[in-house]
Amino acid sequence: MKVVLSSAVAAIALISSTTAIPTINQEPRDLQRRTDAPPLPPCSQNNYSPFTYVGCFVEPNPQSLQYYPHLVFSTMTVETCTATCKSNGFKYAGLIYFGNCQCGTMLPPTRAPESECDAPCNGNQDQMCGSNQRFSIYSDNTYPTVDLSTIASQYTPKGCYSEGVGFRAVSYRQDQLDSTTLSTAKCLAACGAEYYPLAATEYYGECYCGYKLQGGSTPADPTNCNLPCNGAPSELCGGAGYLNLYEATILESTAPCGAQPPPPPTTCSGTAYGYATSTGDVDKTFVSLNIGKNWGWVIQGPVTVSGNLYMGAGGNDISKATIVGTFTIAKVGSNLVIIYTTNAPWYLSSTHFYYGASYPAKIAPGKFGNGHSTQAGSTTDSFTVPYDGNMATYIVHAGISYQC
Repeated sequence: MKVVLSSAVAAIALISSTTAIPTINQEPRDLQRRTDAPPLPPCSQNNYSPFTYVGCFVEPNPQSLQYYPHLVFSTMTVETCTATCKSNGFKYAGLIYFGNCQCGTMLPPTRAPESECDAPCNGNQDQMCGSNQRFSIYSDNTYPTVDLSTIASQYTPKGCYSEGVGFRAVSYRQDQLDSTTLSTAKCLAACGAEYYPLAATEYYGECYCGYKLQGGSTPADPTNCNLPCNGAPSELCGGAGYLNLYEATILESTAPCGAQPPPPPTTCSGTAYGYATSTGDVDKTFVSLNIGKNWGWVIQGPVTVSGNLYMGAGGNDISKATIVGTFTIAKVGSNLVIIYTTNAPWYLSSTHFYYGASYPAKIAPGKFGNGHSTQAGSTTDSFTVPYDGNMATYIVHAGISYQC
């Protein structure tokens, strides 16, 4: 797992190793890669749409969750991390190793089994915060769908801006680009490929990508951005301490921090039960076991168990039902962890989980022993219970709310 630097280290200012202004086609200044500015305050929980759980992922190298907000490790929760990533303009929030939070514009490339994200969050033991070299990742679904093949054309010029003080105005330098052939189009394509809404050219041949302006950068007189691009002399690539800024709003949230989230769907409601699709697990109807007259299933078999959440499976006919989400039951250390996940327009209003050596005498979700009433608009929930090797019978129930 990466070591998270302290905020004091993160505050080191960038400095140039030369004060001389180079002539055209010179190599760019020897600039140290910037460290991240302190994060903006987190969004209020009532001022943004909740993030959706994506899954467990292997920690990549290099990082795709590139922003470290340096939050308090000992009190970390999913809500703390997602609210901070939201306010700082990132689509993804990742929690790793009990209490570290990272934000990013792209998902890591490799998924991991859910059972490998087994570290409970320091601030809420009912939530999972990844593990060693494993991320529990959540997504902000208020971002538009993007066609990367045309992303460079989606950027619009914003004008000349001053460089930041203490931190670069636009965060990440694109060292993979050849500075001697840099053009505006090459910079925009590089930033768009990594889903950065901000792109900037500076000092003949430098390209930077970012998510929000940092370091107190402000609009400047256009005459300060007067240096030609090394790879396209007819274009301007900023100046000494000034940058030409571009923005692609299609790479930004349609409901930024502070925007009123859509009202949670509460008009209609339904019931969902889990149906296992994992190998070695058996689904038995309530009717066949004579424990209930309604549709639904008892699941029996070894963990890990996974499957779909079905709503409206009258007569236990899943061909007529609607899949409103998924579930996973996994052994995590000495515990059994079940994770419910739905996607809009289906929301969790309540969850109940039965775990025993045999099935109950009667179906009554409120008496399953594990139950939650979830917050309006929730799309994920979980239970953590002690694991017992003699118990391999489960019932997964959820109350579903949706717009009619």
